[in-house]
Amino acid sequence: MSQTTLQQAKKKKSKKTARAATEGELLASFASGFTSATVLIVVGVERVEYHLHEVLLVKRTPYFAALLRSGMQESKSRCIILSTEVDREDAFAKYVEYLYLDDYDVDASSDSEKTGLDDTCLLHANIHVLAERFCDDALKQLSLAKLSMALSQAYDSWSGKIVQITTKTVARLIVVTYDNTPNTPNTPSTKLTLRALISKFAASCWSELKNDDEIRTIIARLGDFVSDTLLEAGNGPRITATSG
Repeated sequence: MSQTTLQQAKKKKSKKTARAATEGELLASFASGFTSATVLIVVGVERVEYHLHEVLLVKRTPYFAALLRSGMQESKSRCIILSTEVDREDAFAKYVEYLYLDDYDVDASSDSEKTGLDDTCLLHANIHVLAERFCDDALKQLSLAKLSMALSQAYDSWSGKIVQITTKTVARLIVVTYDNTPNTPNTPSTKLTLRALISKFAASCWSELKNDDEIRTIIARLGDFVSDTLLEAGNGPRITATSG
């Protein structure tokens, strides 16, 4: 065996060993999450209970890290109550899925494809709002990418019209977004925000939305939405799927 071939074999073996070590560390870290103490989390008006592993909560989500590592009452009682308007049971169930699997899945299938996509879009938006509350940037970007993909199915670029979802759902998306997310300007140097995504969608099909009674009520109440939508309309928006 030549010297060059021997060196290549050693490098290949070294890389394989390093990869195996890294995979072993990841597996050990993942396994440790299931052997750690659990925390009781009570969610929503239905008071749904979850016993979740503390190590994963602290590692993945700044909100829970602050509660459980700061000596606050929750760290002593090992019980956290989530009871605000954004603490929806369906959204939190998907958060738990994300916590353990690093992803979540929303099945849009139902008796009516239209109803399925309505529910899917709203759930992604509510998950994003929950991630905003938890200060979980990774989940915010994940839910935003999934919502963008869903909205790309709900907009016909040829006709400029909404398909597969109702204008009522669009109205609910606007309210959920503008009532529960900060007014952060979306510039080329910043990541896409939920407000920017929703205003882009609304601007794309504004000719269809503007005569809807619910949308008119929103216009009267949410000035930020109006200004964002007018800005997006001036930019000639198009709704396309984004990877985040």
